[in-house]
Parts: sequence; C-alpha cells; structure tokens
Amino acid sequence: MGFVEKIRHDRFALLRTLVVYINFLFYAAAIVVPGVSLLDLEIRIQEPFSITSRLISLHLVGYFLGSILVGFFDKYANHYLILFVSSIFSGLLTIVTPWFYQFSYMAVSMFMIGVAHSAFELESNILLFEIWGEKVCNYIQLLHVNFGIGALMCPLIVRHFLLPLTDDMEMESRDVFRSAYSPDDVQIQWPFMISGGACVLSGFLFLNFFSFKKSKVPEISEPPEEKKVKPQYSTLRVYIAVMWVCLIAHATFSIETIVCNFGQAFGVKSAVRMEKKFAALLTTVFWCAFTLSRVLFVLVSSLLGEHIMVYICLVSMFIGNILSLTVAMSSEIALFASSALLGLGSSPLFGVAFSSLEKFFHMTSRQTSLIFLCGTISCAVHAPIVGLYMDSNPNFYLYYLVILASMAIVTALAFPFLCKKLFGEKPSDLPSIPTAHSTRLGSIQMVGERRKSAISVHSRGSISSRSPSVGE
Repeated sequence: MGFVEKIRHDRFALLRTLVVYINFLFYAAAIVVPGVSLLDLEIRIQEPFSITSRLISLHLVGYFLGSILVGFFDKYANHYLILFVSSIFSGLLTIVTPWFYQFSYMAVSMFMIGVAHSAFELESNILLFEIWGEKVCNYIQLLHVNFGIGALMCPLIVRHFLLPLTDDMEMESRDVFRSAYSPDDVQIQWPFMISGGACVLSGFLFLNFFSFKKSKVPEISEPPEEKKVKPQYSTLRVYIAVMWVCLIAHATFSIETIVCNFGQAFGVKSAVRMEKKFAALLTTVFWCAFTLSRVLFVLVSSLLGEHIMVYICLVSMFIGNILSLTVAMSSEIALFASSALLGLGSSPLFGVAFSSLEKFFHMTSRQTSLIFLCGTISCAVHAPIVGLYMDSNPNFYLYYLVILASMAIVTALAFPFLCKKLFGEKPSDLPSIPTAHSTRLGSIQMVGERRKSAISVHSRGSISSRSPSVGE
C-alpha cells in the first residue's frame, strides 16, 4: 500500500503520526534532564555524587521492568490509553521529583518514571508499526531523529538554571561543592517542570484517538510471484550471530547512557574545570552529532554503500578514542571533539548490525527481545560504576568510554566477517533491509515481521510470547 493509498484508507494516519512525534520530542527532553542536572540534584539531597548517580541506575532498572510489563498490558489495553497514561504519569512524576529533599523519595520517583518511559517508548513504536505497516521504516527513523533533537535541545535550556561554581572555589572543594549551597538554592526544578509539563500537555492529544481500535494488518494485493524462502541455518550459528549483535548493543547503548548522564559531571570535576553551564553543552554536542550521523547515514549510504559508511563511523570513533586518551583530559576543544566523534561513530552501528541479521534468517521475537534487553541491562550495570569513581577519579569516565568504544569498533568491524563465516555469502534473492531499524526496545521490531493478514498488530513479540522458529 503506497503513501497516497494509505492516506485515502486512513485519513488520520499523518495526524496520529505527528502526535506521536510531538510527544516523543518532549519525552526525549525528560529522559536527558536528570543527567544534565545531576550536580544540582547532589546539592538538593546533600549526598555525594556516587550516591546521587544511583538515580540514573534506578531509572534504567525501572525502564527494564516497564518493557516487560507493557508486553502483557498491550494485549488488553488500547494503544492510545497506554500512551496517554504513561505520558501523564511520567510527566507528573518528572515535575515532582526535583522537589524532594531525600534520596529515598527521589529514587522511588525515578524508578517509576523509568517504568512509564519504557511503556511510552515501546507503545510509540508499536503504534507507528500499526499505522504504516511495511512502510514504517522511514517513520521509525524520523521518530528517533526527533528523540535526538529533543535530547540536544534539553541541555540548552537546563544550563540557564544550574548553580554557578564561584571563582574562589579551590579544585579540592569542587568535588564537594554542594557544601557551598543549601538545598533551597537549587533552581533545577524549573527545567524539570518544563519538560514534565510538556509531556502532560502533549499527552492529552492522545485523547482524540481513543476511538481507534487495534486494527488488523491490511492485506496487500500483489502480483503472484515465486515465494522467496530464506535458507535454514543451525540454531547454534543463528545464536552466535544474535549474541554478537548483543555485544554491539551492549557497547553502543552504554555509550549513549554514560555520555548523556555523566558528560557534564566530568567536564566540571576533571582537570578541564569547566563551568557547569558550559559543561552541559557536552551532552548537546554528543546528541547533535548522534542525530546528524543517523540522518546522513540514511541519505548517503544509498550512494556509498553501507560498508563504506560503517568504516567511516569506525574511523570517527577511533579518532575520538585517541583524543580521549591523549588531550581530552585537559583540553576543552579536544573533549568536545571526542564527544562529537563518539556520537557520529556510534549512532548507526547497532541499526546496521541488527537489520543485517534479517538478511540471513527471519528473526524471532525472543531473539529480538534478547538483543535489546541485553543493551538495556548493560546501561543499568555501567552507569553506577562510572558514577562511583566520578568523585575520586574523574578520568575514569574517559577510560570507560574508550573501553566501550573499542568494544563497539571491534565487534562492528568483525560482524560482517562473522556472518560470512557462519552463513556464507548473502543469498542473492534476499531483499536488502534498510538500516533505519535502530530502536531501544526490540520487542517492537517484530511487529513489522512478515505475518499473515489474519494476525492483529497487538500480537507482537514479547519476552513470553510465542514466536516462529528460525527459518519459518
């Protein structure tokens, strides 16, 4: 079904897509704002940074739990109801969170926000699959470009509400600068209210679509042709490739989380000695490069080829690693350059590897969920480790990023050779899969699987769902 035919069949398709995009933009800002304001939250709750940084870990744990819970609720609830409730719930909690004075209350709130954020992101992707069916690829890509835009805009707003570091502070006291201010001096509540309030207000847009029901996947009339059957491979070979992509997800997802939540703290606490408001731009630079890379990859890969673009991305990450290990620890320019190169290089790697698997075999829901859950769990593991050493050894942040980036380079570089060894040359009768499938929770990807017209959209894969075997 082409675009014109789709609009004739569903005249609200573009409107519903636009509403999802608007909400996803504000959702991205709400995701980023805690990381950019961690140093001021440290003042608010009067706890060391190693304790304050656990808020990020708890948010990620809630995100993981939410991805499991939504797999059950989605079978019984309207998509728009889940989107409405999760958007309102996360928005209200985002508004309330920075007003707490105790870590325990703030921790519970961040955990619940993570659950709501997971539900919102998952359902947003599912809804686009339901609206656009087989043509969803570019719309999913635009959705996550929107995420990048919201993520890069957030620090530009937050930086105006950060408490300054006074000129008479010695470097030793910068590590415990919370003693220079009282909890009531913190002004970070306002960007939390802005992002949370935007989520609440935009969430009400979903009320207009409550009457829409989960639809059946439309039948597409096509000329009869010989059915293309993908060859079957042994389960061992398939899961070796799947676990390799898990490693790529592990590295790339963790890089995003660490830069997003600890980049500003490193700029302040390290030998670079940035002002907090200026250090917040490190996150903006990373997300700007991340978003630009994703757009350029889609536009240019058709001309140069996927493999050439991947090599360019890997070279960018390698140069970023060199800068991180040499001059980024003491130079502002080098630190910004390394963050930008890291964003440029890491952005498309997972999407390419993930979509490449589909060229060799039909991925099941269980395999897809395994990949994305590994990526999500890795974020919850690495974030507290970096936060633990940020006070005592800020350079640990760069060392850790270099390790993860090196892991991403090695795994992404070896992946096509591994596939050739496991599966041989790509069968000539297999269609090329676009590289725009880079989403954060993998259970949504299987909504776009080839499925019979009698199967409804809500029967997407989840951790416990039934899924076809390899080669089915």
